[in-house]
Amino acid sequence: MKTTKDGRRARRRILDFLVLYRESQGYPPSVRDIAIWTSIPPATVFYHLGVLEREGVITRREGKARSWIVVK
Repeated sequence: MKTTKDGRRARRRILDFLVLYRESQGYPPSVRDIAIWTSIPPATVFYHLGVLEREGVITRREGKARSWIVVK
C-alpha cells in the first residue's frame, strides 16, 4: 500500500498522543482514547497502529489491551 502524506500525518498524531498519554497517565491509551483525541475512526486508528508496529516504531504485547510502547 502506498504511503500518503495524510497517512503519515495521522500516524504522527497517533504517535504523539501515545507519548503524551503515557507520560500523563502512566499507561498507554486505548484505541478508543486515540480515536477520540485524534478524530480518526477507531478502525483507522487500529490500521495505523499496525503500520507503526510493522515499521518498528511501536510494539505491543500480544493479547494485552493498552500495551502499545513507543520504541523509536
